[in-house]
Amino acid sequence: MPSKLLTAALLLGPLASAAPAAFPWAQGHLDPGRSFARPLLFTQDQQKAGPPVPGWSRVPLPVRASGVWPAQSLGVVKAELLPGVPEPLGQSWRVPVGLRLGTLRRPSVLQLSGLGRLSAALAVHPGLSVPATFEPGQEFLRTDFGVVYRQKGSVLDVPALAGRVLTLRRLEGETALFGAEGLGEVERVGNPAQGFPDLAPLIADPQLAALKRRYEGHTVWGYGGLHTRCALDQSFSADRIAPLGTAVRVRRVLRLGQPMLLNVQGGPGQGEITSGADAVTLTPLVFLLDAAPFRVVGDFGGAYTGSALSDILSPSQIRERATLAFMTRQARRPDLCGLSVPYALMDTWAVTRVFSLTPPSRELLTLSTNLPPDGRSLTRWQYAWLHGFPSSTFASLSELLKLAVWHYRNVPAEITVRFSPAGHVTDVKVPSLP
Repeated sequence: MPSKLLTAALLLGPLASAAPAAFPWAQGHLDPGRSFARPLLFTQDQQKAGPPVPGWSRVPLPVRASGVWPAQSLGVVKAELLPGVPEPLGQSWRVPVGLRLGTLRRPSVLQLSGLGRLSAALAVHPGLSVPATFEPGQEFLRTDFGVVYRQKGSVLDVPALAGRVLTLRRLEGETALFGAEGLGEVERVGNPAQGFPDLAPLIADPQLAALKRRYEGHTVWGYGGLHTRCALDQSFSADRIAPLGTAVRVRRVLRLGQPMLLNVQGGPGQGEITSGADAVTLTPLVFLLDAAPFRVVGDFGGAYTGSALSDILSPSQIRERATLAFMTRQARRPDLCGLSVPYALMDTWAVTRVFSLTPPSRELLTLSTNLPPDGRSLTRWQYAWLHGFPSSTFASLSELLKLAVWHYRNVPAEITVRFSPAGHVTDVKVPSLP
């Protein structure tokens, strides 16, 4: 008769052999997630067959969190990454990742680093919370365009809801009904039980009231102009610009409870490409700007990936077809990109380095058409008005105006602008490909 110890070993043997494998943190990278609860996505760098049976270990990973901004020391900030349940992604896998941060007393940009190439910059605003469940009356902003909406049985195109706040009115079985700002009631096609991954919830922020008083209903001008992209449909987007000197009215200022990868100068970031000051922003600010002053330009992006169209047309042919479709629709509707232009920012400290409440001077606008060679002798303010504040430098406006060197995103390497002690440009280096 076997002993009790041997019996236990026999019973536990198969379970022990099926213990989860160590999580492959060193085999992938981090991207922005789709919810405040899971603000990061771990994606394997190479195609894999998938997690082993019965899966990867979900033990939290301690990582280092060091302050990138503000310049003052933040002390030791403890952080942990919490892997979730793997999800298939084409031939590979991705895993939603939660984040547990130690105490922070001020808005900050943190650099997470821990294992190999695994790293991420995070813009964090402490004290803000996002509801775990959503009730009638909760407001949202659409940030993904893969879900269909209908009104009175007709499918709405992407621009119809662009820049409109959606208010959840009621749930009816497997549909959700929203009030669309200025449009009326619309129906979201999709099971509400699966959440609303295409919608970013608007959240409360004690500092938001002051921003609303200062900016909502007021006119702003963008340093270096304002540049963003708008979605033409689920597959294509186009550049949208408000050139230097263009006055733009602020319709609303919002705080969102959904992570976004942003550049410090506003708008989408590009990760480590060309060394921009980018960060996954946990609770971004969004300025809804009047769309009328913006111009849509013909720089199109996107493709009908995986569709029959991509099987029979080359990328250049798809681009030509998108351009033709854009020109046709532009002649038919002036609001091609929607009611308002969402302009996303990392936090309150980034607002004044993007928007000005006073216009550029007439002399400056004249100067913009007759620049001195290499920008020499321009002041910091003049250079910022003409080119924007540096897109590769984390700093508040007051800090930027004290720096001797500014860095701008550029291919193949950063543009470097140097200033004299008196605050005038002495050198501009623009690296170029050989």
